[in-house]
Amino acid sequence: MSSLENVGSEPIQFLIFANTYVLKTDTCPSPTLWVGTNCGTVVVITLTMPDSMDNRVLCLQTVLATPSPTIFRLKGSILNIGFLDLNGCSLPLSAESWKDNNKRNENTTPTTSTTSESNKRTGSLTITRTGSGGSSTINRMAKTSPTSNTTDVRDSHLVVLTSEKQIRLIVMPQQICAQKAVITETSFAVRADLVFIKNQDAYCLAVYLGTGNIVVYSLPSLRILIDNDFLPLTDVRIARTILFSVNGHGMYLSSPSELTKFTILASFCDNLTDMIGSVYTGPKELPEPPKQSFFKGFFGGTPTPLDREELFGESNAGKAPKTMARLIPGSVEHTKAQSSAVGGEFAKLKESLSERGERLGKLEDSTVRMQNEAEAFGSMAHAVMLKYRDKKWYQF
Repeated sequence: MSSLENVGSEPIQFLIFANTYVLKTDTCPSPTLWVGTNCGTVVVITLTMPDSMDNRVLCLQTVLATPSPTIFRLKGSILNIGFLDLNGCSLPLSAESWKDNNKRNENTTPTTSTTSESNKRTGSLTITRTGSGGSSTINRMAKTSPTSNTTDVRDSHLVVLTSEKQIRLIVMPQQICAQKAVITETSFAVRADLVFIKNQDAYCLAVYLGTGNIVVYSLPSLRILIDNDFLPLTDVRIARTILFSVNGHGMYLSSPSELTKFTILASFCDNLTDMIGSVYTGPKELPEPPKQSFFKGFFGGTPTPLDREELFGESNAGKAPKTMARLIPGSVEHTKAQSSAVGGEFAKLKESLSERGERLGKLEDSTVRMQNEAEAFGSMAHAVMLKYRDKKWYQF
């Protein structure tokens, strides 16, 4: 079963357009779409573009996509597909430019302008433009090699295929595996990007592993340049958002609202302290607002902001008498500490007053009890006196 038939079990992981070779017998590159799947399959799809720029702009012809027999298989999911020349430089993006050589002439004769008033379309590929004095021509820019100024119809280049487990360098159009390397056996690669460190002529492959290591390979030799422990893969957000950029820079989303930037270039770290800016917090006087008329503020319906110092300050209202309370600036924490200390003293005083009241109550109860006992003793003594007052001594 081919990769295109097994679509349900092989989801697409990576897509890239390139102007490259498809078959071994191709003599010139053509527009293609490279598709990387989750099972490590790379499928090359040939794109047939409209043969005229007018047809592309006006959508008179559609782009045909045809699967090619060129298929590559790697171990693990496809993470990145890149294109380099044989020297390790990046291939320039294919582009076409056109110019209208028959521009509108302002000094055209009435006969010429009269003959070109109508808009005609002959066939499906040629379009006659109005007011241009004839049909426009499209000048296509020749595709040149990135290392030379001459056109080369058989300029070989490299295709860098990176999966979770392997790296392969394929020479096109020969389709020969020039270099291959195993990224890891125990873990897997999370992110892979083609970046340049110092100049655009020296590209390398930066890979972030699931163990938290960052490994940098040279291209096209695939030598390991850097293998350092960077960041453990503890959050899925890191795996989804981490990426590498030019000059060894990279970033990832450490939280839903925070970006963390890092670099693998030592020279950038040495100059990092010089590049960090500081916030200017120097005082700057605000301009004075224009004075408002009294009647405008009095009859106006909108409230106007007033300065408290202007209303109640000593500059306009004069110096306040000594008996009037005034605001003494101070720290709120010191005032709170003093108020809490005073509150504690009041609580102690209240507690001592309550204890004194209890003691006075007990003393009052003892005094009343002694008074009652004294009254009882006095009544008993008076009764004894009345009993023995009229008796003689011989009657006892």
